Amino acid sequence: MKKFITNTIIHFAILFVLANIISFISLKVLRNSDFYKPSFLVNSFNQDEKFDYIILGSSRGLTTLNSNQIDDSLKTYGINLSMDDTGVGSHYLMLEHFFKMGFKTNIVILNVDPWNTKIAYPIINDNDYRFLPFIDMSYVHDYYSKLEKGLPVLSSANYFPLLSVAYYNLEIFFPSIYVLGNRQKRNHFDKKGNFSYPNIYKELQKGEKIKTTKLRFTNPYLEKIEHLCDINNATLIYYVAPMFRTKLSNVNYPNKILIDHSKLINDPALFYDNIHVNKFGRKIVTALFITKLKQLGLLHN
Repeated sequence: MKKFITNTIIHFAILFVLANIISFISLKVLRNSDFYKPSFLVNSFNQDEKFDYIILGSSRGLTTLNSNQIDDSLKTYGINLSMDDTGVGSHYLMLEHFFKMGFKTNIVILNVDPWNTKIAYPIINDNDYRFLPFIDMSYVHDYYSKLEKGLPVLSSANYFPLLSVAYYNLEIFFPSIYVLGNRQKRNHFDKKGNFSYPNIYKELQKGEKIKTTKLRFTNPYLEKIEHLCDINNATLIYYVAPMFRTKLSNVNYPNKILIDHSKLINDPALFYDNIHVNKFGRKIVTALFITKLKQLGLLHN
């Protein structure tokens, strides 16, 4: 019986070590690929490059402003680093990642969603695991440690990557296998970081009244983003993407540059759903955004 227990422990230890090695390799493969935005930034651009602007945000930042269209119109050089299913904390982490990796930008365009800016006590966002390949960087580990509640699935990946890779197996392990043959494969975004929804739209609520929502800057990571921009000499532009039949009630922030496009368009044919424009809508909104930038004298050809 004693021998059986000893052998079981030995075999378990071997399996545990092997599983952690495989998990470490999975993270390493993703780090060297373009599959997720944090790795895409590092592997697709030279780290001494300076951008005219970068776009940060959630899926609304990802699908609303087209950096290709902006660059074609203004002869600028920018990139969309927005990620779906993320919040203000994620945007801060992406911006910190951008600067820590040696990149520079003149302007940071931050798409803000009213339901995220008012969060006073942020938590880990759904797709924050995409920074796991950079868990050895102190700023990534610190972010996970501060926001993670309960089981340290993300913050423990420095020493026990098995836990995080097993938990996010569909998002980490299988993608690492998927990119082995071609590390330039990207997760639903083009070579400048953009993605658009198709020109179809779901049934939208067409009530007579336009909903009103407040924009509150209470999320503590907004202040952190402003600080990062200040110390890196980058101008911060807050941007609110269109929402179907929804407008903001308070947009008077004299100390901030704020472009409010929340009620810019109301045609349901330009929306994919209530909070995302489709490909047609993106083209129109980006053109109007370019006009606004020219008026502000921030980006121009």
